[in-house]
Amino acid sequence: MEKALQLLAVVAEESEPLSLVALSRAANLDKTTTHRLATSLTRFGLLRFDPTDRSYSLGMRLVELGQRAIGQLSLPNLARPFLEQVAELSKEVANLGIYDDGKVVFVDQVQSPQPVMIRARVGTRVPLHCTSSGKVLLAMGAEAWLQRALDEGLDPYTPNTIVAPDELKEHLGRIQRLGYAIDDEEHRLGIRCVAAPIRDHSGLAVASVSIAGPAFRLSRERLGALVGPLQEACLELSVKLGYPSEPTAHRAASGGG
Repeated sequence: MEKALQLLAVVAEESEPLSLVALSRAANLDKTTTHRLATSLTRFGLLRFDPTDRSYSLGMRLVELGQRAIGQLSLPNLARPFLEQVAELSKEVANLGIYDDGKVVFVDQVQSPQPVMIRARVGTRVPLHCTSSGKVLLAMGAEAWLQRALDEGLDPYTPNTIVAPDELKEHLGRIQRLGYAIDDEEHRLGIRCVAAPIRDHSGLAVASVSIAGPAFRLSRERLGALVGPLQEACLELSVKLGYPSEPTAHRAASGGG
C-alpha cells in the first residue's frame, strides 16, 4: 500500500504524464512492481493510462474522492462564519455552493434581511454555465467539469445566457484572470450575483461563495464594490482548507448564485 501511495505522490508532483520507466525511476521501484501497482491504481480510477504515449497521470476518481473529503471536513461548518460575514456586509443572500453531478448545489445559506430577497434555498441545484457560482467552478475547478458541461450543451435561460462554447471558454478565461465571476441576469432575469472560489491545497476551486440579490439593488457598481471583501473571505476560508496563504503558480490566477 505504501508503494502504491508513493506512486500516486510521484504522479501528483509532476506537471506532465509519466512513462512507466520515468515513474519507476522517480518512485525508486523496479519496473515490474511499478507496472503492477500502476495497473491496479488505473483499474480503480486513481491513475489514468494513455495508450497513445503509454503514460500515466492522475485519474478522475481522485476528484470525486476529493469532494467527499471536503464534505467530511464539514465544509459548511467551516464556511458558516464567512457566509455570515459576507451576508452582513452585503445585506443580501450569501450561498455556499459545491459541484455535484453537473450542477451547483447550495449546501448552506445566510438569508438577506431585506423584504425583497432571492428565494433559493439550501439544496437548490442551479446550472454551471450561467450562474456566478457555477462559472467560478468551471473556470477554476476540475477540467472534467467544463468538458461535461460542454458535452451536455449550454441551455439558454435568459437572453443573456452564454450558449456558444467558444464564447464561454473565453469568458471563463477572464474569470480565471480576475478571480471572481458575475451572473448578470444570465440565469434569471432580475437577479444578479457575484461569486469567488474556495480553493484546496492545489489551487483548484472545490466550492464557491456567492452573493445574490435583485438587480435593482445589486447594480453592476455595487457588485464591483463587493468583489474585494468577498475574495478576502474566500481566501481566508481556502487557507483553512490547505491553500497556501501566499500562493505560487496554480491553474487559475489570483443564477441564483
